[in-house]
Amino acid sequence: MLQYKYIPIIMYRHILVFVIKISIVLVCVLTLSLIFSVTKAQTKPQFIPFWRASAYAPAGFLGKVFPIEKTTIEASFELLNGGKLVDLSNKRIAWLVNGNVIKDGVNQKSVTFKNYAFAGENAAVDIRVFNPNGQADTYSFTIPVASPKLVIESPYDKDNLTGKNLNLTALPYFFNVSGLQELIFSWAVNGVSPEGNASEPEQLLVTIPGATPLGVRVTVGASVENPASSIETAQDELIYSIVQ
Repeated sequence: MLQYKYIPIIMYRHILVFVIKISIVLVCVLTLSLIFSVTKAQTKPQFIPFWRASAYAPAGFLGKVFPIEKTTIEASFELLNGGKLVDLSNKRIAWLVNGNVIKDGVNQKSVTFKNYAFAGENAAVDIRVFNPNGQADTYSFTIPVASPKLVIESPYDKDNLTGKNLNLTALPYFFNVSGLQELIFSWAVNGVSPEGNASEPEQLLVTIPGATPLGVRVTVGASVENPASSIETAQDELIYSIVQ
């Protein structure tokens, strides 16, 4: 009878040891699987895209020049693996913009295309790098599309104007032109078009008469357009308050 009572205890011990061994095996398998996954993720090439829009921006502008509709864009990319450039010289590479193939061939690491997305949208770029087996790794990035802008550069405090002469400059951004000579500028001071500077139409000198009463508001507006494109226009306006 005593032996009969201890048999279940021995069986439970064997079962417990078996469960522990299975648990250890499962932990080891999961750990190896995690290590393999991390290692695989670390060895995946790092994708680095580059792009440049040919839209106009003022000299000295340090920001990113964004494309507008019909702006030409140059794009390229590199792949890094372990800090080294991946050799793509023998790889077939296809470029797609908004789902349309625009280039497909061996060693095509760069492309030039015209943007047809509208302001507020993105140009979606997909790059497919084909392997010898015909399968492809896909890399993607987007290029924000802007609209033409105009900014009146004014070094004066418009809410506390004390000077009587204003030297202003209209600065256009993101037009499909190579220089200011391709743009048409228009100015207005309190609704009246002043005589501008023919050689530098983007600049304006506003002379406020000395007898101008305090509290008078002077509204200066500027507009610019690209005569070659009806959609490329922009405006800006500043209102000054005379205090002295």
